[in-house]
Amino acid sequence: DPEELFLEQLEHTASSDRAASGLGLINLKKDYGARLAAEIRAVPDDPERFVVSLQLVLNVDAIERG
Repeated sequence: DPEELFLEQLEHTASSDRAASGLGLINLKKDYGARLAAEIRAVPDDPERFVVSLQLVLNVDAIERG
């Protein structure tokens, strides 16, 4: 549930020393119904490194309502 995740992250941020809230992607999901996907791939020549690709899909109607 995006609303519950948003509130949990808000509480966590309030009780931590972090400069960033961590609410950006959660907010897009909660307010605009964004669909998120992630792909994590190991770097072939360096097994301790990974390439992370994110995809975010927004519906045009949701953007115009926002």
